Amino acid sequence: MQEQAVSNRILVEKDKTGMFCAVVKSKSDTANTQTNLIQSKNKIYVKQNKLREPVNVVVLFKALGIERDQEIAELIATEDSTLALLAPSLFECQQLEIFSQNQAMKYLEKTIMRIQNPIVSRSQMQSRFQVRTPRNREQEVHNWLVSTLLVNVPCKDFNLYEKAVFLGLMCRRLLQAQQGMIKADDRDYYGNKRIQLAGDLISLLFEEHFKNFNDELRRTIGKKLEKKTAQASF
Repeated sequence: MQEQAVSNRILVEKDKTGMFCAVVKSKSDTANTQTNLIQSKNKIYVKQNKLREPVNVVVLFKALGIERDQEIAELIATEDSTLALLAPSLFECQQLEIFSQNQAMKYLEKTIMRIQNPIVSRSQMQSRFQVRTPRNREQEVHNWLVSTLLVNVPCKDFNLYEKAVFLGLMCRRLLQAQQGMIKADDRDYYGNKRIQLAGDLISLLFEEHFKNFNDELRRTIGKKLEKKTAQASF
């Protein structure tokens, strides 16, 4: 038996500096990721392991297709006191001169870590050398938004609106905690945990080893096929 933090639930807590942050451990059938909303200098930033540095949350809203500041505010809150806490983030986005989805995507291209280029063998071209396909940074950013950011929220037909709604809920919970309207969540509370029994742990162990076996098998077959192709070319 093993305890584990609950997945796909927004938890508001205090970080090491004493500031409130919102954390969600997203889990789907294909991926597990974590997204954090942190505060710095009265602004809200998104922190994720694929980002080189935290990104202003308003920039991320615009990348998700919510371009108007009024629509962003309506997704988060309607109370004047809460919206006042959002204002510094909106002003910083304006200072960055990011007003549209395309501009936000261009900004994220500089912030998201580069994905290693897939290696495409030239064996089909009768050559022993290998080349890398050119990167498409815009596609990498789009893939990050769809398949890495908040993977617990489904993305149907590449519609990112539901992710924006969930992100707005995270912002609302964070700002409400900052105002004392709600209390911070307790990680030790069993309602915020899940218990994994022996069957679950064995299935996870089997899944991990089975993936490793498939990867090793794929690499071995690929090497042998390339070797045979190289020999046949001579």
